Amino acid sequence: MLAVFRERIRNGFGRHADDLWGVSLLVGGILIGLAFFGLAGPVGDAVTRAFELLFGVWGYVAAGVLVVLGAMLLVTVAATITGAWSPVSW
Repeated sequence: MLAVFRERIRNGFGRHADDLWGVSLLVGGILIGLAFFGLAGPVGDAVTRAFELLFGVWGYVAAGVLVVLGAMLLVTVAATITGAWSPVSW
């Protein structure tokens, strides 16, 4: 099911699909990070509890990982398009 969803996104957005995933991960990581500091309201409290339940203490690291992955997707795609050197090769 996830593969079908990813394929629909890729077909709909073409070469901008990686940009969409990168921005989604980046924004999601920032929102989850804000939730851990109590700045996301009641929904943030639920997200914090869910991440602590799923990952325990490592739930706090998950927000940072999402931000890093999103940024890497955006940076490596931009570097690939411009022809600049990329630290990650796909």
